[in-house]
Amino acid sequence: MNKILIFDVLPLMDKSTGTRTTYTFQGSVDFEEINIKGKMEGKVELMKLEDGINVRIEDVKVNVGFNCGKCLKDYIYEVLVKHAEREFFLNRPATVDDECDLFLVNKKNFTVDIKEMLRQEIILHFPSNLVCSTGCKGLCPVCGVDKNTKKCKCKIEKVEVNKPLSALKKLKV
Repeated sequence: MNKILIFDVLPLMDKSTGTRTTYTFQGSVDFEEINIKGKMEGKVELMKLEDGINVRIEDVKVNVGFNCGKCLKDYIYEVLVKHAEREFFLNRPATVDDECDLFLVNKKNFTVDIKEMLRQEIILHFPSNLVCSTGCKGLCPVCGVDKNTKKCKCKIEKVEVNKPLSALKKLKV
């Protein structure tokens, strides 16, 4: 269990709506499907709402390990989550659109566990193109050599690409 991501909200329960408290966190965190490298750090602001707690995370930094989609080498990418907010309800709402977006305050010990919220945000901030660098040349499709470190003498035939709309360039407006 990642205790660095569990925050006590009991002091807010007796306060008026809108009362806030801020925490910082830093430490090792494990997510099943995310290859975290090193420690995660960030800020959390908790605000009392009428029917729960608003959780706002800011400036969360974490290094994630990936495999390059071109050369297959391991590399580290820093994920930065500038801002995210979720409402943690005291009681389950009557209607829920998506169970994955439902967060509840643990009423046994009045805590909020932001692990799932952070997991979702980190995944949303993954790069869309998983490559180690913009200049990565990848592997040779014929012999498999890493073209970033060696040159090969393989001849790679250019594949004709079907461009059905290319005739439109010839039209005059």
